[in-house]
Amino acid sequence: MKLKQLFIAVATVGFLLSLAAENKADNLEIRGRRLSEQAETLRNVDPDFTTWVQQQNSIYRAYSKAYRYDLKNDPWEAPYILEDWENLLSRMEKEFSWAQKQPDLEKMGVVNVKDFGAKADGVTDDAPAVQKAINFAAKNQKGVVFMPKGKYFMKHGKGFRVPALYFRGISNLKLKGEPGTVIVMDTTKVPMFTVHKSSNIRFEDLHITATKPIFSTGLITGYTPDNKGLIVTIDGGLKPDDEAFSKCEMSNFRIFDAGLAEDGKTPIIYENARHTRQRSPFNFVRMKHLKDNQYSLYPPVSKGKKASDEYSTGTRLVNFTRDHMGAFFLIDSDRCRLNRVSVDRIGGIVIKASQCDALFVTGCSVAAAANEKFNFATAADFYFSCAASLGGFYSRNIVRNTADDLYNIHGTNTPILRQEGKILYVADKYHEFSFLRKNMPYIKKIDILNFNELPTEFYYSRGNTPVLRRSTRFKVVSAQLVTLNHPKNNSKVNAIRLELDRDPGKLITLDPYISWQEMIKFQLKEKRHWVHFPDFCAQGQVISNNYFADAMGRAWYMGNGSVLRDNTFSMRYAWPVYCTWNKLDGAWRNESCFARVVTYENNCIRTSENTMLMLNHTRYYPDDPSSWTRHLYIHNNTFIIDMPSIFYKFKGPYRHEPLIDARGLADFELVGNTFFMPQVKGGLRMVLKDIKGRISDNKFIGPWSEDKIIRNVTLEKKSH
Repeated sequence: MKLKQLFIAVATVGFLLSLAAENKADNLEIRGRRLSEQAETLRNVDPDFTTWVQQQNSIYRAYSKAYRYDLKNDPWEAPYILEDWENLLSRMEKEFSWAQKQPDLEKMGVVNVKDFGAKADGVTDDAPAVQKAINFAAKNQKGVVFMPKGKYFMKHGKGFRVPALYFRGISNLKLKGEPGTVIVMDTTKVPMFTVHKSSNIRFEDLHITATKPIFSTGLITGYTPDNKGLIVTIDGGLKPDDEAFSKCEMSNFRIFDAGLAEDGKTPIIYENARHTRQRSPFNFVRMKHLKDNQYSLYPPVSKGKKASDEYSTGTRLVNFTRDHMGAFFLIDSDRCRLNRVSVDRIGGIVIKASQCDALFVTGCSVAAAANEKFNFATAADFYFSCAASLGGFYSRNIVRNTADDLYNIHGTNTPILRQEGKILYVADKYHEFSFLRKNMPYIKKIDILNFNELPTEFYYSRGNTPVLRRSTRFKVVSAQLVTLNHPKNNSKVNAIRLELDRDPGKLITLDPYISWQEMIKFQLKEKRHWVHFPDFCAQGQVISNNYFADAMGRAWYMGNGSVLRDNTFSMRYAWPVYCTWNKLDGAWRNESCFARVVTYENNCIRTSENTMLMLNHTRYYPDDPSSWTRHLYIHNNTFIIDMPSIFYKFKGPYRHEPLIDARGLADFELVGNTFFMPQVKGGLRMVLKDIKGRISDNKFIGPWSEDKIIRNVTLEKKSH
């Protein structure tokens, strides 16, 4: 009898808790609808803000779906979904309160840069004059620094990574041009404009360019006498011995197809065709002048191979003057915006943001310069965001001709300095420029990354990426900034003290190596435990109504609680959509991508024949679904596979890649999508392995063969 009563009591408590959780989810849905209605009142004042708030509804729906899925299939995960959903709503409500009170920058007063000596003649260095105008406006609380139409030549500041213009500790200021306002940089090196510890800094109606191209290019026309090097005939861009290549941070070589599209400037595909021999990109190789436009270089060659074995004549080689920062480099700065800004000739990333919340990029344009001979290079990534606790709005942009990723939105990690049971001390300075203390109040949970425990089975994972699973997640009871004494020299080191909800067991820490310089020195040499911050994955990021075309990069992963919707892609590149990649990359391991609750909806993607949805880059434990990528929803997208294929001149037999390759997904929905391929023959339609979720109501128009289910695939419904 007692056991029966105990069972009834436990069941009753479980039912009441479930009912309370359902009520909370219902309340969150009501709050989301109310916020959308309230945001409409700001439509006339700030239409971009209103649209951003209302498009969060796609993310709220995804959270609702994910919560109810976890409540049924994995109850341990469900509370985290509610917490994330509640956190996003609370942040958006705070943003709405700010937007209601945001200052009218135009009414605060306008400062004209010509009053401070700017000539706009294309010859005089106008950077000092514009900087004076910025400093004056900030000191006197003026809202706008105006640059009338004209050509403003600007030199970088002296020193390593010193920009032309610097915004530091400034709030509520707009650098504004008008049609015909052009800023010409003396070099393609980045950064060009740095925004540091500022808020509500805006750039509007500006065109940014540089005095010379960012690349040298030519065709491989032969081999050196020893067949270890290449002979390249240069036909565009800079001369290979230009000083730009010796001054950049990374001389980066990429291989393109030599065929050109109808315009005679755009490569027919943005990589090398499969009928030619090829190698991956490589760096830090100099070219030597032979005669006329002929140069030689010695690229990487596999052991025992000749250059002619791996590099085919007729292939296009492009050498970029690559730098690691952004033209617009934003650090610890919130609510900043770029609107109607166009750029070309950027020797790095266009926009690089580190720990910047609610960043808007709208109505901007990126493309190769009009007078460039070839349309394949204007920048590396377009948008690179690291460790934002609140994502922003990325809309109505036209992005073409980038030589790397279209966007790269990720979180960050840091090594553990010291452990005292369930108290962890982690590095405050997690990046060369950024500190965790800025968003410390938003640290609600952490994942502990164990580099000593790696799965035996994975697919296409890079490096020693550890696995996240439920046993690695811990709630943070408190977070505070503290000072540690260095055990060797008694110097002071800032750290974040994290109190966890339970003891994680003995961890391998960096102690006694706790200064920034020592962490840089030791972090890659030994396997240790690290901390990943899931609250710094740009939650609430909306990427909508953009046009992406002719780029080397792809549509990358987007962290936690984000949506990619209503965009158009026209990509001369294979593998247009990568997501679900458990990735830890970079020399400092500060690029972490552990995707959770991501939605792709209503996009149109036109590309060449290959794997449209590359969802297999996930490191996980096959027998532990909590380690699989969680909650990926791909709804109502159109995929048109009619661009030139990487096999377009290949004469022999080859294997067609599967249309969809998905592995290690705990909650995957592929619903209402259309896939159209007019080619004669295709490969497998889907390769599925370790999948749970729903695949239904998709249209597959084209000659694909049947699906291949490898193992452990559980679908609620499967109709095609």
